[in-house]
Amino acid sequence: MVTRWVLVTVILSSGFAQTSDPELQQRTAAVRSSTTRGGEARRADILWIIEHHPEAAVLQEPIFTIAPEADPEGYARARALWQKVTKQDDTPLAVLSNAAAFFISSDPHFALDLLRRARALDASNVMWPARMGQVYAFAITGISAVNRNGLPMAAKQDPAAVEKWMSELLASTDAAVIASAATAIGMPMRVITVTGRSTRKASALSTPPRSVSR
Repeated sequence: MVTRWVLVTVILSSGFAQTSDPELQQRTAAVRSSTTRGGEARRADILWIIEHHPEAAVLQEPIFTIAPEADPEGYARARALWQKVTKQDDTPLAVLSNAAAFFISSDPHFALDLLRRARALDASNVMWPARMGQVYAFAITGISAVNRNGLPMAAKQDPAAVEKWMSELLASTDAAVIASAATAIGMPMRVITVTGRSTRKASALSTPPRSVSR
């Protein structure tokens, strides 16, 4: 048994668009085989996928993000592409979902906006409040990056930001979002220590982490 951060994104988005485009498959394989989080070739492949197949299910995977700290230029270009493909009111749900996955740690405000839009278009789908809770969990615990398996690998210790996000969550009346955040916080809070008064608040929301067999 191994305890891990469970990314509901991939599980609940499994019904989203799949494509047999040979170039997409080739670029997907190249990104997955990359041993570095930076590199111009990796960046080029991710940017191509965002531009040409923003609906592709592979964009739910953490490895298809570009960290602003590791590649500021690549991140800026990816951000511009995501803003372009999500600006229309009729943006497909898969595209909104993929964009939110990309920004979950680097820009949680933007990720939440995208998920709110998706929820408005697909109100009965429990994935959207679950994903929103996950964004809050990332922000509250300070997670700034995850590895290709979805496990936290970096955090920004900013008690003021934690306090802000926790206050926003506690002020919410959305039970589904709060429940999702509380469940998700359980594991990261044991990996990353957040100092100050916010730690006690976050701990009050925490539930035991999930365990899955590997």
